[in-house]
Amino acid sequence: MKKLYYLIFAIIFIVSCKSEIEKVEVEVPAIRASKLFDADSVYSYMIQNGDKYQHLAHSYLNKAKEEKDPEKAVWYFKRAISLYPQVDSYRELGALCLKNKNYQDAYDCYRLITHEAYLTIKGDYNSIHIFGKPSQEDFENYILSGYYSTTFYQDLNGLIYNSLENGADKMQLEQFIFSNSGIDLLTQPKLKKHIELIFLEEEELQKYTENIENFKTYIADFKNLDEPFLLNFEDIQKFEYQAYQQEEGSEEVDLGYLESNFLPQRKENPNSYLKYNKVAKLVFPDSSILAIYSLDSSDYGIEKLKRNISFYAVVYSASGQIIDYKKIAWQDNKTSATVSYSNSSFEISIYNRIWEKKEEVLSRDNELKNIVFSKKVTFNLDKGKFNPKP
Repeated sequence: MKKLYYLIFAIIFIVSCKSEIEKVEVEVPAIRASKLFDADSVYSYMIQNGDKYQHLAHSYLNKAKEEKDPEKAVWYFKRAISLYPQVDSYRELGALCLKNKNYQDAYDCYRLITHEAYLTIKGDYNSIHIFGKPSQEDFENYILSGYYSTTFYQDLNGLIYNSLENGADKMQLEQFIFSNSGIDLLTQPKLKKHIELIFLEEEELQKYTENIENFKTYIADFKNLDEPFLLNFEDIQKFEYQAYQQEEGSEEVDLGYLESNFLPQRKENPNSYLKYNKVAKLVFPDSSILAIYSLDSSDYGIEKLKRNISFYAVVYSASGQIIDYKKIAWQDNKTSATVSYSNSSFEISIYNRIWEKKEEVLSRDNELKNIVFSKKVTFNLDKGKFNPKP
């Protein structure tokens, strides 16, 4: 992590016939301004420096709280955070930004607080909230700042799903959404209907997936699979995002929120927010169905080479029950995998991705230097089950 340095001038008075002033420069590492909301950078700084610079950070915090000019106060808050990142400082900065309609900075603060980060800790990958469990108010402020933001990807549905997935209380969040005067649902009936779908009870969602007619509607949109079926690097990077952008003025309710309950990932985590594309299907003689779909777990705006996209194959019974499923192709920070399918056999080729900056894959100036073949894995489909081939 590249370091910034603040200069601390310690003035030492030497008592003698003639007073002299000596200036001592002390190097103090700080988080780069562009990394203040990057969980990996903030967590690494916290581990490396602890509270070493807490006293200096508090001097900036005091100035921030006394400052009348909001822009200057934000500057002081950010300087304090760069030396001693702590959840209360982010909360105070977020609240100030919300109050002064600086919604992007407010959103960045509360997103860092509320979202689990996927980090390497003692050699193992872990998903953690770097400041500990968020409060319900944190989630509410995250939703408000994202909702007020003008950037297209801050749709209310996604904000709610993300909050639920990260541990927000569903009942309290529902009450907040429908009672907050700052969230306009009365003039947006389509949006209101979408939100109501999100807060359906699990029993109601289960009933939806148990209805054979609903399954037929869901599976009908998959195009028929042609054999051999291939996914190369370029194919994996393709994803249709239009379905996840709100269309003003339309009263039609997007069934994607309900239909995603047919996916194994939603069954395993009912509160998850899934961006998915229907890819292809194949109906077997016994009426079971092989369906292939893709999931994008990356943030909007990430360039193609850096997106986290996975392709899955799932086998459904004729009535829509999941028999088995398998991850067959993907792209993430460290690896990618292509696939070919024919005669009920999946051959997966796995590659290692070599980046110029291994620890900062998502930084704008990072480049993919090479893709190196690692191994091949083959799975056969037998009676709806994915079995590894020796």
